[in-house]
Amino acid sequence: HIINAAYKLFNKDCNLNIDITNLWATIYPNKSYVPEHIHNNSLYSGVFYVKTSANCGNIVFKDPSYIAKSMSSMMNNSFPSVDTVYTQEVSDGLMVLFPSWLPHSTQPNDSEEDRIIISFNLDFY
Repeated sequence: HIINAAYKLFNKDCNLNIDITNLWATIYPNKSYVPEHIHNNSLYSGVFYVKTSANCGNIVFKDPSYIAKSMSSMMNNSFPSVDTVYTQEVSDGLMVLFPSWLPHSTQPNDSEEDRIIISFNLDFY
C-alpha cells in the first residue's frame, strides 16, 4: 500500500524506483506524544494511521525557515517572524507523506484509546 501510494504521488514527475528504507509500528497510549524531530538520511517520510480516535493527537508540521525569518525581522518589520505551523487531523486509514527534513511532532493523545501508527522512510533510486 505504501509503495503504491508513493508511486502514484511521485512518479508523475520522475521515473525512479522507490524503496522503504525503514518501517516501524508504534502504539501511543493516553498522554503520549512525539516531540519535534526530522528523519535524517531519507528523502521522504510518512505515517499510516492504523487506529485513531477523537483527540488522539494530530500530526503537526513546522516550517523550518522560521529561524531565518526571525533573524531578518529586525531589518524588515513587515516580514513575518512567527513560525508557520500546519496541523493535519488524523483518521483511520490516512497516510501522510512529507519531506524527511520537515520538522514534525504530534499533539498529546488526550483520548482513552491507543493511537496506532506505522511510520516509514522512503528513498528513490
